[in-house]
Amino acid sequence: MFGMYRLFLSLLVVLAHLGGAGGFSAGYAVYSFYMLSGWLMTTITNQRYGFTVRGFTLYCTNRALRIYPLYWVGCVLSIVMIASFGQEAVASFHKAIVMPGTFSEIMSNMFIFGLRPDVDGARLVPPTWAIYVELVYYVAIGAVLGRSYRIAKVWFFISALYHVVAFVYPMDRYYGILAASLPFSIGALIYHMQNALRKAFPFSIKRLLVASLAYVTFLVVTQVIFTDVRSQTRLPFYANLLLWSVVIHYASQLKIKSKLLLYINKISGDASYPVYLYHYGVGFIVLEVFDFTPKTITFFIITVPILLIISISVAMLADGTLERIRKRVSEKAEMQNVM
Repeated sequence: MFGMYRLFLSLLVVLAHLGGAGGFSAGYAVYSFYMLSGWLMTTITNQRYGFTVRGFTLYCTNRALRIYPLYWVGCVLSIVMIASFGQEAVASFHKAIVMPGTFSEIMSNMFIFGLRPDVDGARLVPPTWAIYVELVYYVAIGAVLGRSYRIAKVWFFISALYHVVAFVYPMDRYYGILAASLPFSIGALIYHMQNALRKAFPFSIKRLLVASLAYVTFLVVTQVIFTDVRSQTRLPFYANLLLWSVVIHYASQLKIKSKLLLYINKISGDASYPVYLYHYGVGFIVLEVFDFTPKTITFFIITVPILLIISISVAMLADGTLERIRKRVSEKAEMQNVM
Protein backbone atom coordinates (compact mmCIF):
# COMPACT_ATOMS: atom_id res chain seq x y z
CA MET A 1 0.00 0.00 0.00
CA PHE A 2 2.89 2.36 0.67
CA GLY A 3 3.73 2.61 -3.03
CA MET A 4 0.71 4.84 -3.67
CA TYR A 5 1.39 6.88 -0.53
CA ARG A 6 5.01 7.43 -1.60
CA LEU A 7 3.93 8.66 -5.03
CA PHE A 8 1.44 11.02 -3.39
CA LEU A 9 4.20 12.47 -1.20
CA SER A 10 6.51 12.87 -4.20
CA LEU A 11 3.82 14.72 -6.14
CA LEU A 12 3.24 16.94 -3.11
CA VAL A 13 6.90 18.00 -3.36
CA VAL A 14 6.49 18.61 -7.10
CA LEU A 15 3.36 20.70 -6.45
CA ALA A 16 5.29 22.96 -4.10
CA HIS A 17 8.40 23.24 -6.28
CA LEU A 18 6.87 23.49 -9.76
CA GLY A 19 3.28 24.51 -9.05
CA GLY A 20 4.16 27.29 -6.65
CA ALA A 21 1.47 26.00 -4.30
CA GLY A 22 1.37 24.35 -0.93
CA GLY A 23 3.62 26.62 1.13
CA PHE A 24 5.62 24.29 3.36
CA SER A 25 3.74 21.21 2.14
CA ALA A 26 6.96 19.94 0.54
CA GLY A 27 8.52 20.00 4.00
CA TYR A 28 5.62 18.00 5.41
CA ALA A 29 6.05 15.47 2.61
CA VAL A 30 9.80 15.13 3.17
CA TYR A 31 9.36 14.51 6.90
CA SER A 32 6.60 12.00 6.16
CA PHE A 33 9.07 10.25 3.85
CA TYR A 34 11.60 10.23 6.69
CA MET A 35 9.15 8.62 9.10
CA LEU A 36 8.15 5.99 6.55
CA SER A 37 11.83 5.24 5.92
CA GLY A 38 12.44 4.94 9.66
CA TRP A 39 9.65 2.38 9.91
CA LEU A 40 10.66 0.48 6.76
CA MET A 41 14.40 0.33 7.51
CA THR A 42 13.73 -0.83 11.07
CA THR A 43 11.34 -3.47 9.73
CA ILE A 44 13.70 -4.95 7.15
CA THR A 45 16.78 -4.86 9.40
CA ASN A 46 14.89 -6.77 12.10
CA GLN A 47 12.97 -9.16 9.87
CA ARG A 48 15.30 -9.76 6.93
CA TYR A 49 18.91 -8.66 7.35
CA GLY A 50 19.62 -8.87 11.06
CA PHE A 51 22.45 -7.06 12.80
CA THR A 52 25.47 -9.21 11.95
CA VAL A 53 28.35 -7.77 9.92
CA ARG A 54 27.24 -9.83 6.91
CA GLY A 55 23.62 -8.75 7.31
CA PHE A 56 24.63 -5.10 7.58
CA THR A 57 26.78 -5.43 4.45
CA LEU A 58 23.93 -6.99 2.46
CA TYR A 59 21.53 -4.34 3.74
CA CYS A 60 23.82 -1.47 2.71
CA THR A 61 24.42 -3.10 -0.68
CA ASN A 62 20.70 -3.33 -1.37
CA ARG A 63 20.11 0.27 -0.24
CA ALA A 64 22.92 1.47 -2.53
CA LEU A 65 21.44 -0.42 -5.49
CA ARG A 66 18.11 1.30 -4.88
CA ILE A 67 19.50 4.80 -4.41
CA TYR A 68 22.49 5.38 -6.66
CA PRO A 69 21.72 4.11 -10.19
CA LEU A 70 18.53 6.19 -10.52
CA TYR A 71 20.28 9.15 -8.91
CA TRP A 72 23.14 8.98 -11.41
CA VAL A 73 20.58 9.05 -14.23
CA GLY A 74 19.35 12.35 -12.76
CA CYS A 75 22.92 13.68 -12.71
CA VAL A 76 23.36 12.78 -16.38
CA LEU A 77 20.06 14.52 -17.20
CA SER A 78 21.30 17.73 -15.55
CA ILE A 79 24.69 17.56 -17.29
CA VAL A 80 22.95 17.13 -20.67
CA MET A 81 20.68 20.09 -19.86
CA ILE A 82 23.66 22.29 -18.99
CA ALA A 83 25.50 21.23 -22.17
CA SER A 84 22.41 21.81 -24.33
CA PHE A 85 20.94 25.02 -22.89
CA GLY A 86 23.90 26.58 -21.12
CA GLN A 87 24.70 26.77 -17.44
CA GLU A 88 23.26 30.27 -17.02
CA ALA A 89 19.85 29.26 -18.40
CA VAL A 90 19.64 26.14 -16.26
CA ALA A 91 20.84 27.95 -13.12
CA SER A 92 18.16 30.59 -13.64
CA PHE A 93 15.61 27.80 -13.14
CA HIS A 94 17.36 26.46 -10.03
CA LYS A 95 20.59 28.04 -8.79
CA ALA A 96 22.05 24.72 -7.59
CA ILE A 97 21.96 23.04 -11.02
CA VAL A 98 25.49 23.95 -12.08
CA MET A 99 28.54 21.87 -12.91
CA PRO A 100 30.55 20.92 -9.83
CA GLY A 101 33.66 23.08 -9.76
CA THR A 102 35.74 21.61 -6.95
CA PHE A 103 36.88 18.13 -5.97
CA SER A 104 34.62 18.28 -2.92
CA GLU A 105 31.59 19.18 -5.06
CA ILE A 106 32.39 16.40 -7.54
CA MET A 107 32.61 13.82 -4.76
CA SER A 108 29.43 15.07 -3.06
CA ASN A 109 27.48 15.00 -6.32
CA MET A 110 28.79 11.55 -7.15
CA PHE A 111 28.07 9.94 -3.78
CA ILE A 112 25.38 12.29 -2.32
CA PHE A 113 26.98 12.61 1.13
CA GLY A 114 27.51 16.23 2.11
CA LEU A 115 24.86 17.82 -0.12
CA ARG A 116 22.95 20.54 1.76
CA PRO A 117 20.38 23.09 0.54
CA ASP A 118 21.39 25.72 3.07
CA VAL A 119 24.98 25.83 1.78
CA ASP A 120 25.73 27.33 -1.63
CA GLY A 121 27.23 24.88 -4.08
CA ALA A 122 26.50 22.59 -7.00
CA ARG A 123 23.70 20.05 -6.66
CA LEU A 124 23.06 18.45 -10.04
CA VAL A 125 19.86 16.96 -8.61
CA PRO A 126 18.61 19.68 -6.22
CA PRO A 127 16.34 17.65 -3.89
CA THR A 128 19.07 15.09 -3.23
CA TRP A 129 19.94 16.82 0.04
CA ALA A 130 17.07 14.85 1.60
CA ILE A 131 18.50 11.60 0.19
CA TYR A 132 21.76 12.44 1.98
CA VAL A 133 19.80 12.62 5.24
CA GLU A 134 18.10 9.32 4.39
CA LEU A 135 21.44 7.62 3.74
CA VAL A 136 22.82 8.74 7.10
CA TYR A 137 19.87 7.20 8.93
CA TYR A 138 19.86 4.08 6.75
CA VAL A 139 23.37 3.39 8.03
CA ALA A 140 22.56 4.40 11.62
CA ILE A 141 19.43 2.21 11.77
CA GLY A 142 21.21 -0.77 10.24
CA ALA A 143 24.15 -0.41 12.60
CA VAL A 144 22.56 0.51 15.93
CA LEU A 145 19.36 2.54 16.08
CA GLY A 146 16.99 -0.09 14.71
CA ARG A 147 18.02 -2.89 17.06
CA SER A 148 15.49 -2.65 19.89
CA TYR A 149 12.55 -0.86 21.44
CA ARG A 150 14.75 0.45 24.25
CA ILE A 151 17.19 2.05 21.79
CA ALA A 152 14.33 3.48 19.71
CA LYS A 153 12.71 4.95 22.82
CA VAL A 154 15.90 6.69 23.95
CA TRP A 155 16.52 7.84 20.38
CA PHE A 156 13.02 9.34 20.20
CA PHE A 157 13.35 11.22 23.50
CA ILE A 158 16.72 12.69 22.52
CA SER A 159 15.31 13.70 19.11
CA ALA A 160 12.24 15.30 20.70
CA LEU A 161 14.45 17.15 23.19
CA TYR A 162 16.50 18.55 20.32
CA HIS A 163 13.35 19.98 18.74
CA VAL A 164 12.25 21.53 22.04
CA VAL A 165 15.64 23.23 22.39
CA ALA A 166 15.66 24.22 18.71
CA PHE A 167 12.20 25.73 19.11
CA VAL A 168 13.19 27.82 22.13
CA TYR A 169 16.61 28.83 20.82
CA PRO A 170 16.25 29.38 17.06
CA MET A 171 18.07 26.44 15.51
CA ASP A 172 17.53 24.33 12.43
CA ARG A 173 14.39 22.18 12.74
CA TYR A 174 14.22 20.93 9.16
CA TYR A 175 17.33 20.62 6.96
CA GLY A 176 19.98 19.15 9.21
CA ILE A 177 20.82 15.60 10.25
CA LEU A 178 19.91 16.26 13.89
CA ALA A 179 16.56 17.85 13.03
CA ALA A 180 15.60 14.90 10.82
CA SER A 181 16.25 12.44 13.64
CA LEU A 182 12.73 12.91 15.05
CA PRO A 183 10.65 11.43 12.19
CA PHE A 184 13.08 8.53 11.71
CA SER A 185 12.90 7.72 15.42
CA ILE A 186 9.09 7.80 15.34
CA GLY A 187 9.13 5.36 12.42
CA ALA A 188 11.39 3.01 14.40
CA LEU A 189 9.13 3.28 17.45
CA ILE A 190 6.05 2.40 15.39
CA TYR A 191 7.75 -0.84 14.35
CA HIS A 192 8.91 -1.82 17.83
CA MET A 193 5.54 -0.93 19.38
CA GLN A 194 3.46 -2.54 16.63
CA ASN A 195 2.04 -5.38 18.75
CA ALA A 196 0.82 -3.02 21.48
CA LEU A 197 -0.45 -0.49 18.93
CA ARG A 198 -2.33 -3.11 16.94
CA LYS A 199 -4.00 -4.39 20.09
CA ALA A 200 -4.98 -0.87 21.19
CA PHE A 201 -5.93 0.37 17.71
CA PRO A 202 -6.96 -2.64 15.59
CA PHE A 203 -6.93 -2.37 11.83
CA SER A 204 -9.94 -1.77 9.63
CA ILE A 205 -10.28 -0.39 6.12
CA LYS A 206 -12.56 2.31 7.47
CA ARG A 207 -9.94 3.49 9.95
CA LEU A 208 -7.25 3.55 7.27
CA LEU A 209 -9.47 5.58 4.95
CA VAL A 210 -10.41 8.00 7.74
CA ALA A 211 -6.74 8.44 8.71
CA SER A 212 -5.72 9.01 5.08
CA LEU A 213 -8.55 11.47 4.47
CA ALA A 214 -7.72 13.29 7.71
CA TYR A 215 -4.11 13.62 6.59
CA VAL A 216 -5.02 15.05 3.18
CA THR A 217 -7.60 17.38 4.76
CA PHE A 218 -4.96 18.55 7.23
CA LEU A 219 -2.58 19.40 4.38
CA VAL A 220 -5.25 21.45 2.59
CA VAL A 221 -6.56 23.22 5.69
CA THR A 222 -3.05 24.02 6.89
CA GLN A 223 -2.28 25.89 3.67
CA VAL A 224 -5.52 27.89 3.98
CA ILE A 225 -5.34 28.80 7.67
CA PHE A 226 -1.59 29.13 8.10
CA THR A 227 -0.70 31.34 5.16
CA ASP A 228 3.01 31.88 5.82
CA VAL A 229 5.85 29.39 6.05
CA ARG A 230 6.81 30.52 9.57
CA SER A 231 3.43 29.53 11.02
CA GLN A 232 3.37 26.29 9.01
CA THR A 233 6.66 25.22 10.58
CA ARG A 234 5.42 25.54 14.14
CA LEU A 235 2.50 23.51 15.60
CA PRO A 236 1.22 22.20 12.21
CA PHE A 237 4.69 20.83 11.45
CA TYR A 238 4.44 18.45 14.42
CA ALA A 239 0.75 17.73 13.87
CA ASN A 240 1.80 16.44 10.45
CA LEU A 241 4.07 13.88 12.14
CA LEU A 242 1.29 12.74 14.46
CA LEU A 243 -1.26 12.28 11.68
CA TRP A 244 1.22 10.54 9.40
CA SER A 245 2.20 8.11 12.16
CA VAL A 246 -1.46 7.04 12.36
CA VAL A 247 -1.51 6.47 8.59
CA ILE A 248 1.64 4.33 8.80
CA HIS A 249 0.18 2.29 11.67
CA TYR A 250 -2.94 1.36 9.70
CA ALA A 251 -1.43 1.17 6.20
CA SER A 252 1.30 -1.22 7.38
CA GLN A 253 -1.41 -3.77 8.20
CA LEU A 254 -3.26 -3.61 4.89
CA LYS A 255 -3.12 -6.78 2.80
CA ILE A 256 -3.86 -6.07 -0.86
CA LYS A 257 -5.38 -9.06 -2.66
CA SER A 258 -6.30 -7.52 -6.01
CA LYS A 259 -3.59 -8.19 -8.61
CA LEU A 260 -4.45 -4.91 -10.33
CA LEU A 261 -4.08 -2.91 -7.10
CA LEU A 262 -0.84 -4.72 -6.31
CA TYR A 263 0.51 -3.78 -9.73
CA ILE A 264 -0.59 -0.14 -9.40
CA ASN A 265 0.93 0.01 -5.93
CA LYS A 266 4.25 -1.40 -7.18
CA ILE A 267 4.43 0.93 -10.18
CA SER A 268 3.53 3.90 -7.98
CA GLY A 269 6.20 3.02 -5.45
CA ASP A 270 8.85 2.40 -8.10
CA ALA A 271 8.04 5.70 -9.83
CA SER A 272 7.96 7.80 -6.65
CA TYR A 273 11.74 8.05 -6.33
CA PRO A 274 12.39 9.14 -9.96
CA VAL A 275 9.48 11.60 -9.69
CA TYR A 276 11.18 13.13 -6.67
CA LEU A 277 14.62 13.16 -8.29
CA TYR A 278 13.79 14.29 -11.81
CA HIS A 279 11.05 16.89 -11.35
CA TYR A 280 13.35 19.89 -11.63
CA GLY A 281 15.07 18.50 -14.73
CA VAL A 282 11.85 17.55 -16.49
CA GLY A 283 10.29 20.84 -15.40
CA PHE A 284 13.12 22.83 -16.96
CA ILE A 285 12.83 20.98 -20.28
CA VAL A 286 9.03 21.47 -20.35
CA LEU A 287 9.57 25.16 -19.63
CA GLU A 288 12.07 25.50 -22.48
CA VAL A 289 9.98 23.58 -25.00
CA PHE A 290 6.51 24.95 -24.20
CA ASP A 291 7.44 28.36 -22.75
CA PHE A 292 5.13 28.21 -19.72
CA THR A 293 5.24 30.51 -16.73
CA PRO A 294 7.11 28.66 -13.95
CA LYS A 295 5.58 27.94 -10.55
CA THR A 296 1.99 27.95 -11.74
CA ILE A 297 -0.68 25.28 -11.51
CA THR A 298 -0.80 25.11 -15.33
CA PHE A 299 2.92 24.39 -15.43
CA PHE A 300 2.45 21.68 -12.79
CA ILE A 301 -0.48 20.06 -14.63
CA ILE A 302 1.41 19.94 -17.94
CA THR A 303 4.66 18.71 -16.41
CA VAL A 304 3.31 15.91 -14.19
CA PRO A 305 2.12 13.53 -16.97
CA ILE A 306 5.47 13.87 -18.76
CA LEU A 307 7.31 13.38 -15.48
CA LEU A 308 5.25 10.28 -14.67
CA ILE A 309 5.88 8.73 -18.09
CA ILE A 310 9.63 9.28 -17.78
CA SER A 311 9.73 8.10 -14.16
CA ILE A 312 7.70 4.94 -14.81
CA SER A 313 9.84 4.14 -17.87
CA VAL A 314 13.10 4.57 -15.93
CA ALA A 315 11.69 2.57 -13.01
CA MET A 316 10.66 -0.29 -15.31
CA LEU A 317 14.12 -0.35 -16.91
CA ALA A 318 15.71 -0.40 -13.47
CA ASP A 319 13.30 -3.12 -12.38
CA GLY A 320 14.45 -5.30 -15.24
CA THR A 321 18.18 -4.76 -14.82
CA LEU A 322 18.67 -4.15 -11.09
CA GLU A 323 15.82 -6.01 -9.42
CA ARG A 324 17.41 -9.40 -10.09
CA ILE A 325 20.56 -8.28 -8.27
CA ARG A 326 18.57 -6.79 -5.38
CA LYS A 327 16.55 -10.00 -5.06
CA ARG A 328 19.71 -12.08 -4.86
CA VAL A 329 21.02 -9.82 -2.09
CA SER A 330 17.69 -10.12 -0.22
CA GLU A 331 17.66 -13.90 -0.65
CA LYS A 332 21.17 -14.14 0.80
CA ALA A 333 19.99 -12.13 3.80
CA GLU A 334 16.97 -14.39 4.28
CA MET A 335 19.16 -17.51 4.04
CA GLN A 336 21.44 -16.02 6.68
CA ASN A 337 18.50 -15.51 9.05
CA VAL A 338 17.31 -19.08 8.49
CA MET A 339 20.79 -20.43 9.25
